[in-house]
Amino acid sequence: MRSRLKANKHRWCLIIPHIHNLHEFANIRLTDGFQVVSYEEYFASGLSDASLAYLLMLAGEDTARLQKTISCDVWAFGDVPWSQQQSITKHQAVSLDSEKTKKMYKICAQYLAKGIKVGKNGAYINVSFGREIAAENLVLGKPWYSGFHDILKFKSEIFGELFYERKSLQSMKEAMISQQLTSEMATLFGDAFTWQYYEQRSNLQRNTSSGKPNYDKLKTDLLMSIRNCRSCNDFVRLQISVFSRPTSAQNPFIEGIELGDFYLWAKSNWQDCLALMTLAIVSYKKPWLNPRTAEILVSIGRKKPKYVIEQEKENLNLSESEDIDDSDEDDYEEIDQDSLEESLLED
Repeated sequence: MRSRLKANKHRWCLIIPHIHNLHEFANIRLTDGFQVVSYEEYFASGLSDASLAYLLMLAGEDTARLQKTISCDVWAFGDVPWSQQQSITKHQAVSLDSEKTKKMYKICAQYLAKGIKVGKNGAYINVSFGREIAAENLVLGKPWYSGFHDILKFKSEIFGELFYERKSLQSMKEAMISQQLTSEMATLFGDAFTWQYYEQRSNLQRNTSSGKPNYDKLKTDLLMSIRNCRSCNDFVRLQISVFSRPTSAQNPFIEGIELGDFYLWAKSNWQDCLALMTLAIVSYKKPWLNPRTAEILVSIGRKKPKYVIEQEKENLNLSESEDIDDSDEDDYEEIDQDSLEESLLED
């Protein structure tokens, strides 16, 4: 295991599935897909990731009709200060009896995949930090994004690894929303905060007379404010500072909704809101460049910015040029085919 949350405390794991019929289990092990396992499948980002991956392989769509193994015991082995040998550092029971959990982990494994990468010192197995956090939450029955703000308390190098996965996290977040695996209020809060962050970046760009706007300072200040929230009252003060700006009155995602219910839900779920704010900053993408939020903005009558219109024109020109190239290739293939037939007739 390449755990960032537990470091050397979780280095290896032993998974023992709960088997009700040993004969059926042995037959499944002889089927295709179990005999050939790639090298990277022996690596996991954490204890819960290893457990869910193994259970999904056993109780997946292909083998569910044969084997109903949906739970297991898993032991973690790692380093402890009082022993030089690998010791058992944690034991937990993991269950995959929920279809929702299965769907969420499949999306997590799809977008935050592990694989072989080549570095300065040769090839190595790369595992996802975001996948470890999401898998831990799924096992505990929490929202997959829960606790993202707690990573701010770690070393900057560890938290910085999430920024390398920002595109994958953004894609995973949208996939969860599109399949209705994220609650409606959580989606609303995330979109509303992303718009506020977008407006702050835009104001910073307009107010910067020369040089490049210091987006890093804005990002760091917001993340530090999130990290300093230790109670519900601290969150309420942060929420007021973010949503009391003049731009919040024109926030398209909270226009026409009952703000009392919105702020009451945020206060009741303040820790999840901190995680959503952290996730929005880490996986930031302009609302107009996100197809889902862009569709919402167009539907309520918001005008597209100039950069969006220019990008759409560029994409249109590229698609037209590709169509022309494809037609030329078809003509070329037809000419070759005709000349081939003529030569065959002559022979």
